[in-house]
Amino acid sequence: MLPRGLFPTYVGGEHFLAIDGNVERYGGDDFALPEDALADVGEMWEHLQQMAAEVPLDEPWRAENAESWDAQTVDAWLGASAKTEVGLRYWRTMVPGLFSAEAAEMSLLHFLFYCRSGGTLDRLVATHGGAQESRLEGGSQLLALRLAERLGDAVRLSSPVSAIRQDSGGVEVTHDGGGVEAGRVIVALPPTLAGRIRYSPALPPLRDQLTQQVPMGYVTKVQIAYPEPFWRAEGLSGSVLSLDDEVSIMFDNSPPDLSCGVVLGFLEGRHGRRTGELPPKERRELVLSVFAKFFWPAPRTPRSMSRETGRPRSGAEAATAGASGPACGRATVRRCVSPLAVSTGLVRRPQRSGTGIWTGRYTPADAQPKKCSPLEKRIARDMREVQRLPDPRGRSRGQGARGYWERLHLHHAQVRIHNDRQRGIEWRRTRYPLEELKDSVI
Repeated sequence: MLPRGLFPTYVGGEHFLAIDGNVERYGGDDFALPEDALADVGEMWEHLQQMAAEVPLDEPWRAENAESWDAQTVDAWLGASAKTEVGLRYWRTMVPGLFSAEAAEMSLLHFLFYCRSGGTLDRLVATHGGAQESRLEGGSQLLALRLAERLGDAVRLSSPVSAIRQDSGGVEVTHDGGGVEAGRVIVALPPTLAGRIRYSPALPPLRDQLTQQVPMGYVTKVQIAYPEPFWRAEGLSGSVLSLDDEVSIMFDNSPPDLSCGVVLGFLEGRHGRRTGELPPKERRELVLSVFAKFFWPAPRTPRSMSRETGRPRSGAEAATAGASGPACGRATVRRCVSPLAVSTGLVRRPQRSGTGIWTGRYTPADAQPKKCSPLEKRIARDMREVQRLPDPRGRSRGQGARGYWERLHLHHAQVRIHNDRQRGIEWRRTRYPLEELKDSVI
């Protein structure tokens, strides 16, 4: 059973803005910026949205201005477009808040594609009605834990993959402690980590180049727990945007039963890298001093404090290579023309469902994911049905990557998708009953 459901992030009350040594308390969604800076931010906001609207989701490198956008960083564009220092500082704080990477480290084309895939900049930045609106009861980790329970012993932990070999007979995966043979492999890793695996035959040159040039971001999440969310009684939301401090963004992260009060803070990009080098005690004091700036005196005596770091790691600890997503540097997208679409045979990197729609937001369980096409929903239903069919060759489902019927059905599905697309026919108009596929076996 999946987690019970979603609940909204708390946004009631007023928020804090820290700028030039001052702390402003405000309501609404305008961040309480000075009027000239607010107008400057709004003008750049509209300009970025207009540019993002020109980026094709399926092939961003084919945008009319893709070459010039990919040749400059986000920071270069912001520096040339900003009319106020505060407006520029706002964007230099907001970009790491979205990517855990600095504006100077990222291709403008990649930034525009990400904005387009999320629908609008407003949706990516906003809490109510946006990316930060929903939280999972029990925490996001429950999603992975419950899925692992369904899979049982098939899940192997502490077994990093070192090599993948493929030939006409299938795929062999080598990991610490042994190996696995399969029909296909899905490499669900950040590009930079996927590139550390040895492949036979070798990856295509463009894919190999991509894995060398798409680093992950750097972020440290700090959660401080108190006996209760005392700030709510003071008319505060717990939300903070600071243009001055290492902890630049904060949220109320209290559980829905209010068994305790939790403030969540982020140290991202250069702030995360700098504080990550500090001794633990010094880092703790720095973080608490920033929290105390907004929530004094309680932050000096928290019930508990936890720290999670998304940073590059090495060896067996290299599970993510950073956080929270890849940041394509200048000229990466155009130079590797369609890098994610380069064929790697039986070894696949997961693709987004349907078009390049942003997938970083939870969808309520009673709503169909908007990113899934009718074709994908039909295939998902068919695959669930296929899993209940007997194997005509008498082999157990544990042998190979899929049973006989799974491979047969996947082949037919791929063939008819290709043929229908070539003829310009929408797939849902040409249904193929599962029994028809079963009867076609010779």
